[in-house]
This record gives sequence, structure tokens and C-alpha cells, in this order.
Amino acid sequence: METVQATTGGGTLDKETTALILTEIPSLRRFARYLARDNELAEDLVQDTLARAVAKIAQWQPGTNMRAWLMAILRSNFISHHRYTRRRPQCESLDDRMYELGDQPRQAIRLDLMSVSKACRGLPAEQQEVLRLIAVDGMKYEEAAERLGVPIGTVRSRLFRARTAITTYMQPAA
Repeated sequence: METVQATTGGGTLDKETTALILTEIPSLRRFARYLARDNELAEDLVQDTLARAVAKIAQWQPGTNMRAWLMAILRSNFISHHRYTRRRPQCESLDDRMYELGDQPRQAIRLDLMSVSKACRGLPAEQQEVLRLIAVDGMKYEEAAERLGVPIGTVRSRLFRARTAITTYMQPAA
């Protein structure tokens, strides 16, 4: 059996123990996401947990529940992190909060919506109806074809032409 000396703690990490640890990583990630409710923090907690587990592998008793041992380390890491961040208020730069301080500009969005609406009104009635059924009402192509009494290829063709016309209309003039 091949063994590898752990970085600290004086324990050894063999292939079986490594395999046990690796099989628990998905469970650690789920538990970390549950605790942290933040994917980035969860990944940091899992990475720190794995580093601590490898460093303290001598404290794990072979034949005991690896998942329970790793979860205990993860929970301890989370509590330590939570205590640390609660004691130290985080400073935010003004740039991070710039849009929270005032209203975000809405004119561009409104103008885009008005342009899309105008482009839609310029479409033939058949294309407007297909676009409404699929894009607005959320129907599947088959349902729209059945509702309109046309083949599904006709629905796809009309939708393609409608989308192309709207995209062309929305392109800035060169």
C-alpha cells in the first residue's frame, strides 16, 4: 500500500483514506452551501476543510465515519468564519454601492422596449400571433401549431422570420 506523508501533523495519507476523502467532497459542498448560502464562501469553506483534514489526518481513526469527521471540521470552520466576520465589519467601497445610492438609469431600457414593441407592430399578423404564443404565452411549438391549425414547420418559419425582423430593426444603423 502506497502512503504519502501529510504536510503537517505527522500522519500518513494512504490511497484508501484519500479515496474516502474524495468521495465526501460533494456532500461537503452541499453542506457548505446550506450553511453559507453563498457559493463562493462555500467553496472556500470546503477547501479549508480539506486542507485541515489532510493536516490533521493523524486525528482521524480508521474505521470511523469519515463524513462525520469532515462535516465536524466544516461546521467548525463555518462557525469560526461567522464569528470573525461578525466581529469585523466589512468595509465597502463607494463604487460597490454606487447604484444603491440612487436610481439606476431606466431610459435605455424603456427605449429598447419601445423599439421592440414598434418592431413587433410592424410584423405581419401571422408572425405577431406566433411570436405572442411562443415568446409571451410560453407555448411549445407543437401547441402553437395545433392552436393555429398549421404545420409545425410553418410555426418555426414564422417565428424565425419574426425574430430576424426584430433583430434587424434593433441593429444600429451603420
